[in-house]
Amino acid sequence: MPPVTYYILVNPGHNRVYLKNSQQMALAELQLLCSRFAVSCRDFARIQLAGGVCDSFIADEPLPPPALDALWRLSDIYALFSGAPDGLLRPIQPSWQPVFDEGISTILKYTGKTNELFTHMLINVARLSSDYADAPDLWLLDPIAGKGTTLFEGMRQGMDCCGIEITSKSVQESVAYLKKYLQTERFKHTYKKERRGGKDAKGASFTATLHQFTYAADKQQQKQGGRQCIFAAGDSTVAPQIYKKGQFHLIVGDLPYGVAHGNVSGPQNGGKTRNPTQLLRACLPGWRQLLRPGGAIALSWNSFLLGRDQMRQLFAESGFEPCTGQLYDSFEHPVSQAIRRDIVVARRLAR
Repeated sequence: MPPVTYYILVNPGHNRVYLKNSQQMALAELQLLCSRFAVSCRDFARIQLAGGVCDSFIADEPLPPPALDALWRLSDIYALFSGAPDGLLRPIQPSWQPVFDEGISTILKYTGKTNELFTHMLINVARLSSDYADAPDLWLLDPIAGKGTTLFEGMRQGMDCCGIEITSKSVQESVAYLKKYLQTERFKHTYKKERRGGKDAKGASFTATLHQFTYAADKQQQKQGGRQCIFAAGDSTVAPQIYKKGQFHLIVGDLPYGVAHGNVSGPQNGGKTRNPTQLLRACLPGWRQLLRPGGAIALSWNSFLLGRDQMRQLFAESGFEPCTGQLYDSFEHPVSQAIRRDIVVARRLAR
């Protein structure tokens, strides 16, 4: 069979600054995905086509339906076409659809919110770097959940999602929002609140409040038990006491890096710092316990505060295997004059 050129129309909902800086990241995400296909793919490029922005590549033969569905899960896709021999573009209809529309991630507005499309990409990079890229029923953890953008994007992709957030007010706002959203969209759901407590690794007492949603898109899914979304108001340093060890396939989060945020540096310092080193040294060993062997963690951070090599070294010291190479070096991009965002990806090995 002859080679086929595919064209991915880039989502026009990108804000102008993000679109300008997204080319390198989007092509890296696309290449990570295509590297898992049985069909060889090449010549990845961003092009202008009939007034639109497209990411294109050539497959050595037509892609099978599962691969086409996987393309529809890319973070910046708006439409998908294949090139026909006569030069026309043939639209490819998706058979995969997100569980929720984009409103679940976009409606809630607040200062310092992470771009939803970037969050979607962060989840994809973690999934594609794990042993579970094609597995159903994935469990996702955001241990620095903020107001839940990562959880909402994971819900869109049909995952069971859990988060930990140290600021109780943020959790309360997220829980109130999700209750209203599920009611408005008429998703069958239940909600329960639970308190957990115990001793941390140093013997100090802790408490965490869990807000657990169980929801279903239809009666059939409800009969099968539905999906879960859990917000935990607590300290991420005691994550293994809040959730089960080995529970998660993916860990994804956006480390606080801007003026509106700070990293809790621990009671011994009694304050916050913009540098994530202390937070990661305190939390990474526990987060690793929660990740299944073969699972992956992807975190974004401000690389002005900590270099890429230093960040990867922190993960290696905590027992992770950092993912390296050209594709994993392609995610750094400016957000503002004070923030240059990058992504670190690492795996938990089978041992």
